[in-house]
Amino acid sequence: MRPERLRTSAAWGCRRMAVATLVAALLLALGFGPLPTRAQQPAPSLAVTQIDASAYPRLRAVVTVLDASGVPVPGLQTQQFSASDGSAPVSVVGVERVQDANLRLSVVLAIDTSGSMAGAPLDRAKQAAIAFVDALGANDDATLIAFSDAARPVVAGFSSDHAALAAAIQSLQAGGSTVLYEAVQAAVFSARSSPAPREAIVLLTDGQNDSATSPATAAGALDAVRRAGVPVFTIGFGDQPDVAFLQSLSQASQGQYSAANTTNVSDVYAGIGRLLRGQYVLNLTAQQAADGRPAALRVVASVAGTTVAATASFTRGTAPPIVAPAATAAPPPPAQPAAGGSSTLLAVIGVLVVLALLAGGAVLLGRRAHAARAQRRREREAGRQSDEALPVAPGTLLAPADPAATAGSGRLVERAPASDRRVFELRGGPAVIGSSRRATILLDGDGVASEHARIWLRDGRYLLHHTGGIRRKTLVGGVIADWVTLESGDEIQIGAHRLVFEDAAAAGGVMTEAGAGAATREN
Repeated sequence: MRPERLRTSAAWGCRRMAVATLVAALLLALGFGPLPTRAQQPAPSLAVTQIDASAYPRLRAVVTVLDASGVPVPGLQTQQFSASDGSAPVSVVGVERVQDANLRLSVVLAIDTSGSMAGAPLDRAKQAAIAFVDALGANDDATLIAFSDAARPVVAGFSSDHAALAAAIQSLQAGGSTVLYEAVQAAVFSARSSPAPREAIVLLTDGQNDSATSPATAAGALDAVRRAGVPVFTIGFGDQPDVAFLQSLSQASQGQYSAANTTNVSDVYAGIGRLLRGQYVLNLTAQQAADGRPAALRVVASVAGTTVAATASFTRGTAPPIVAPAATAAPPPPAQPAAGGSSTLLAVIGVLVVLALLAGGAVLLGRRAHAARAQRRREREAGRQSDEALPVAPGTLLAPADPAATAGSGRLVERAPASDRRVFELRGGPAVIGSSRRATILLDGDGVASEHARIWLRDGRYLLHHTGGIRRKTLVGGVIADWVTLESGDEIQIGAHRLVFEDAAAAGGVMTEAGAGAATREN
């Protein structure tokens, strides 16, 4: 290319750049320039953490309303809330702020005490938990669950004695692996045993579930959280917590996940305390019929000119029983020609067969529903207590069982011929059922684990906890059991063995026929 041609091209390129610069400057001057990039601004939020539909169509909903900075919004009035169930409006009758209403709160504190928490991590976590307990209201109560190789309550029941709770927290020691999934289920069942109108779970862990012996699973723990309707505030402590699992727990329960370390763990606990103290309780009246169907309550709040909303599921009361119409004699069929008589008879027989099948199916479904309700009731009563759960005053630190001090009338009677029948006196427990030398109730067979189940006395009732792992099962009344409150007459099946639980105190001093004339074996 010639030098003149190069100079011409360069000059033309400079002119184009100059024109482009001039056009851009004019556009900016006229306000047509590109908008500056902005980070997404935080917005207010609302969460429905609990719904009480036991008195449907009257509802009580516990809600948390936060401003754009994540701070609870004070002073909201009834007219700033609205609610609906699908397309049907739900009347907001009144709004109470928790601090004003003085509604009792029960908190389950679950703290990881595995070996990785030893030293400064556990010390700082204990200090933060003690400060959290000290900030609870006078009517609020709490309980403590420590988990490492097993999940166990450190105090008996719920207590409003802050000094006793602080002493229990201070007594925690680190060591062992982490039964995270079992700890979640223990915390959920403990929370469900509280009669308080509000419950919450605050769980801290620095790791992942690494127990090879616990039968609990991540799916089972998450399902328990979904069914409980109790907000779970999870704290991932340190560098290696199972963040995804902890976040799933909080999201499924309308709780909150927080990351923490030895520097800010006290602030994290304090923030959770502020959230719980800044909640509102909405008194609502629904319009839909009590049909027993699942529904979704949508709550809307107006916060500083911004509308925020959240939805939570509940059940619309209990469906009324279906009453079958009274049976009436069928009128005789009209006379038919001889050629069509067989057709009519076959039609009548077909109708009768269908009706019989429907009736049989209804009876079977009713029995299954009854068994499921009974199992859920037992699990709620059990409260997921551990081996050390003895009948002591709330807030008392638990100690190992003293058979002499906790002697009870409970016993297990083996279903077997009279000559081979054995009776196992429980004496308050804990009694270990299994096939190893450590078992106090020794059973043999391939279906029996070395430590298959444990039974002990709490508040005058015997509790059973399955400890035999996932492959081997414990059945109570034909239903797979995990934690169960035993009732006199319950049949416990372990492997090929069938044992009948008897409690003379609970049964009014009357034992069942299974134990009549049986020989007693000392544990």
